Amino acid sequence: MGRPYVLNDDDVVFLSGDTAKCILQTASQRKALATLLFTGKGRLTVAEINEHFDFDCRAVIGSLMRSGWLKIAPPPAKKGSKVAKK
Repeated sequence: MGRPYVLNDDDVVFLSGDTAKCILQTASQRKALATLLFTGKGRLTVAEINEHFDFDCRAVIGSLMRSGWLKIAPPPAKKGSKVAKK
């Protein structure tokens, strides 16, 4: 078993309920975070989530990632970077 992924403030997470392995409890932090993503833009940075809930949500995000509810989006390419465009 490898090391867990370390979340940075600029990592973007998004819902991926099709791979979910469990049902979320009604009045839980995990359900509140999933609802925020569902009713919002669909994807938010870790910093935006932390700001919304006013505490560090990395443990909750990690829990939702392990249960298949969330995934991390690849970071957007910076302007002027030498990434090949397709």
